[in-house]
Amino acid sequence: MITVLPLRGVWRARLIDTRIYEALAAEGVEDLVEVAAWTRRELRAVPNLGPAAIVKLEQLLARYGLALAADKPRRFREPR
Repeated sequence: MITVLPLRGVWRARLIDTRIYEALAAEGVEDLVEVAAWTRRELRAVPNLGPAAIVKLEQLLARYGLALAADKPRRFREPR
């Protein structure tokens, strides 16, 4: 079961700053599951999101058992 955590609700509960909420809303992000699909590199490219804001987002995602996507996809070797 996927829990939908609306970004607006998280902001209204004061779990994220207004600046972070507005930056993500401007990018069309509506819930935390969508944020989890982004990488750190993609978030750094969003205007008004600095390194401290990204750390806060990671902490918030971890609170709900989510994490940002990996910057580099892991490649597993085939067993011999």
